[in-house]
Amino acid sequence: MRAARGAGISGANREWPVNLIRFDSARCTGRSSYQVQVMFNANRPDFTLATEVTEPGKASPKAAGGIGVGTWNTQAEYKDIKVEQDGKTLFACDFGKGTEGWKLLGGDWKAREGALRQSSRDSNVRATTGDPDWTDYTYTLKARKTGGDEGFLVMFQVKNEQDFTWWNIGGWGNTRHAIEQSVVGAKRQVGDSPTGSVETGRWYDIKVEVKGNELACYLDGKLIQRGKLEPQTLPGIYALGGKNEKTGQIIIKAVNPGSAPLNTTFRIEGAAKLKPKARVLTLASAKPTDENTLDEPNKVVPVELAFEGAAPEFQYSLKPYSLTIFRIDTAR
Repeated sequence: MRAARGAGISGANREWPVNLIRFDSARCTGRSSYQVQVMFNANRPDFTLATEVTEPGKASPKAAGGIGVGTWNTQAEYKDIKVEQDGKTLFACDFGKGTEGWKLLGGDWKAREGALRQSSRDSNVRATTGDPDWTDYTYTLKARKTGGDEGFLVMFQVKNEQDFTWWNIGGWGNTRHAIEQSVVGAKRQVGDSPTGSVETGRWYDIKVEVKGNELACYLDGKLIQRGKLEPQTLPGIYALGGKNEKTGQIIIKAVNPGSAPLNTTFRIEGAAKLKPKARVLTLASAKPTDENTLDEPNKVVPVELAFEGAAPEFQYSLKPYSLTIFRIDTAR
């Protein structure tokens, strides 16, 4: 095998999120995504069984989240950042304490002279802060482009690195504006996309009003865009059943994407007599952002337990942020 120059086979640990395996010159470990692939591969049924998932109805969540700023192939700086709700200041930052309280994602961020400056021309660079439970607020700030190809990314309703909304000002080669919503890392455009650009070296006044699921975006006091977000409600559980033809063993895979244990009832219809003792493999961690690293290679790995309660109908509590696989034997 020939390695491309600079590929880093004997060099530094590569932190790209798409990698399944992390390594340096002496160590390697599989990420949590790698563990998921291993579990699915080792527990493949010969054929799938018809699976129906039902869950109690739940109200659509109200749009909520923190705030942030960002750039895309652009250098910029931001200042006078404030969040207000019903005349009360929820957050204000003059960067007197540097970047304390901000989560910096990529780029080259520095707090100087009361502003947060981003000086790289990398793509998808972000800095976020605030409370993920904030709702119905007005977010104001000043922004200035100092170089690069596009304009500003003004983030709001920030839940985490993958779930947020941003106003992309001067995007697509500095030709238009758009509101974009990211859900589990997949972005979609909300509303129209008017033409517009950003001048280098000029300070802009930006305001975003968040009222329920409705948005209003202003540039230098002028209303530029409105948008209405469709609440993104993910299923509370994912599940799939299958069967091993040779052994008759039933294999059930279930995912709890939520932050709380999920008490679940499983029903298996039309199967032969089930043996009560089953194997249960679970991949879980306390936080969705937990990850295996070279220093902690086994932070997120599957754990196997024996379960004595397998039956045509049984209850099981799925751990938060988990993948659980049941292997249930049938009498032959």
